[in-house]
Amino acid sequence: MNPQNGRFHYHPAPVPGVVRVDTPRAGNVVFCDTMRTFGAWLSASNDALKAGNSTARSHALDDTVGAVMQKYPSKLRFPPSEIERLRDKTIGELCAELATVAPTFDDNMAQAMNDALPQAMRLFNETHRIWSDKPGSMSMERLFEGRSDWMSRRRRVRRPAKVISLAVPITANWGINAEPMRIMGIASTIAADFLSKRGFNVEIMAYECGGSSHDNAAEHSLQVVRLKGAKDTLRPTEVVNGMSAWAFRSLWFSGICALDPQTVCSGLGYAREPDELMVEEMKAVMGVDDVIFMRLVPRSNNTAQVIEQAVQVVQEALKEYL
Repeated sequence: MNPQNGRFHYHPAPVPGVVRVDTPRAGNVVFCDTMRTFGAWLSASNDALKAGNSTARSHALDDTVGAVMQKYPSKLRFPPSEIERLRDKTIGELCAELATVAPTFDDNMAQAMNDALPQAMRLFNETHRIWSDKPGSMSMERLFEGRSDWMSRRRRVRRPAKVISLAVPITANWGINAEPMRIMGIASTIAADFLSKRGFNVEIMAYECGGSSHDNAAEHSLQVVRLKGAKDTLRPTEVVNGMSAWAFRSLWFSGICALDPQTVCSGLGYAREPDELMVEEMKAVMGVDDVIFMRLVPRSNNTAQVIEQAVQVVQEALKEYL
């Protein structure tokens, strides 16, 4: 019994690397230090999923990959070649396979993100050009105009002093298809690579933020999973898979249920953006001070529109470091 909820509230046997708490603002919260510990926590919760209400039972991990992924192809978009290889595995077994599954890249969209983000960052850097009479690049036009600020230089990136944690949303409502959901995953790998090349230690956190997901006192849900540690080599496959639509609508949906299988709502709640009070709670749970929260809940299946929104989100999030 959890006194905050006042009803049966399942907490599985402790799993190393997993923190399970309730907070006033974020609600039912779980933090996992790797994708594999997230899978271990889900596996430890599977008996409770099967013993929970009808919604929790429908998201137990015993269904096979083939059965789950072919229900809603446009929502899940699992790699067809991988379905053949992994068809008979259960979703629970897939938890340990994420790093081996070919990422669900659409080459056109990945290329669009690769074009859009670096271009936006170049334009952003241009807005931080400093004009003065100090040594730098000469502007003949300004010089002949008689101006004193005829030398320019770029603002230096401050020397990295601590780890930068990128918190990237993996959340959407049911009307959103797989393509828009993958955009933030792709964007996060590009942003992490961009910062790493400038000497920063970068970690990537994926988070799912839901409202009215449970009929208990905590009411809402928050799942946070570290997909890349600060000292880890960037592995795009694991990062992009962790933030893919198929992982979200199988593993992360199971996670929403596992937070409290008895009281999870039939529609699993709705996707929401974290407010500032929630951010402070999330920092405390994760044990970090400096977290850059990217906040984007896709509302459209227009890929170009979502890419534009993602570029704006990344620009705003990284402006202090560019």
